[in-house]
Amino acid sequence: AYHVAGGFWFSHPDAGECTDGHYVGDGSGCTWRHVQTTSVINASCMYDRIDVAIEQHDPDCFSQCPPNNRSTDCYQKCYYESSLSMTVPELTAPWPAAITREGGGCPQVNLSGVSAPAHHKPTTEWE
Repeated sequence: AYHVAGGFWFSHPDAGECTDGHYVGDGSGCTWRHVQTTSVINASCMYDRIDVAIEQHDPDCFSQCPPNNRSTDCYQKCYYESSLSMTVPELTAPWPAAITREGGGCPQVNLSGVSAPAHHKPTTEWE
């Protein structure tokens, strides 16, 4: 599905995963494989960074809303209007800044010892 901020969202069905040494195009019928996990962060950190970027885009509007309450009608209206007036680079800037391992990124989450279902594998690169 296309997103206004640019790019696409793909959901990869479990049945299409390349396993046991198979790769896309080898005749096995698999359609994707996990290449590498480059960053694992909490979604809440990412969401906070996106919210801050949108709030900073139109501080006058947000200053009229009750403080520390993102669920008010006022906040939601400002959020909607502010995000619609932002450029693609402004909307997407929080993403790479959050996942960077350089200073200023969200804290990395250690998944060693964590067992997740196959369809919940944390990844950022696919082929």
